[in-house]
Amino acid sequence: MMTMTVLYEDQAAVKPTNYGPHILVLQCVADRVGGDPRGDLKPLSNAKPMKGSGNLRKELRERGALLQRSGPVVIMVDDDKIRGCYQDLGLARTSCKSQVIAAIKSECSGVDPGIVLLNQNMETVLNVCLRALGRPPLNSKPSPEERDQILMRCASPAVTPAQRQEILDRVPTLGRLVCILAGWAVLSRMAEVG
Repeated sequence: MMTMTVLYEDQAAVKPTNYGPHILVLQCVADRVGGDPRGDLKPLSNAKPMKGSGNLRKELRERGALLQRSGPVVIMVDDDKIRGCYQDLGLARTSCKSQVIAAIKSECSGVDPGIVLLNQNMETVLNVCLRALGRPPLNSKPSPEERDQILMRCASPAVTPAQRQEILDRVPTLGRLVCILAGWAVLSRMAEVG
C-alpha cells in the first residue's frame, strides 16, 4: 500500500504519534469520506513534523526521492515564515504564493510535492479552534503539547463535524490539505476494491 507523506513545518511534541495537526486533519478527512482516523485512515498517511522551515527545506533537498518512493508527498508550511527561509533564492517578504511554490519546488530532489501554504501560521488555526471550543484566543505561543491538546480536542467527539467544517471554512488552506488527503483516501479504497 502506498502512503502519502505529509511534511509539516511545525515540531512534534513528546509523543510524535499524537501529532495534533495531523490528528485533526485525519478527523476532518473521516468527516468527509468516512472511516476511522486512528484505524483504517491512519496507515494511508504519514505525518512528519520537521521542526522548522529550514529542516523541511533540507529534507526536500536531500531526501525527496526517498520520500516519494512510498507515495505522494505534501508539505504544509506557515505562509508568514517560509519566504525568509528561501531569501537566498531571491524571495522577498512580498513575494506572491506562486513565486514561493516555484522556489520550494526548484530545490526538490526527486519529488514533486503538493504544497499547502497555511494561512498565516499554526497559531491562526489554534485561535479558530479555540473559538469553536468556546474558549478565548491565545495570548502567547503555546508549547507543542498545548497545541496538540487544543487540536486533539477539536478532533474529539466534543466537536461536531459541522464545527470542524467551520474551522476549515475559516482556514481554507487547512481545508485544502484535508481535501488532498480525502482524495488520497478515496483513491486508496478504490485500489483495494480493484
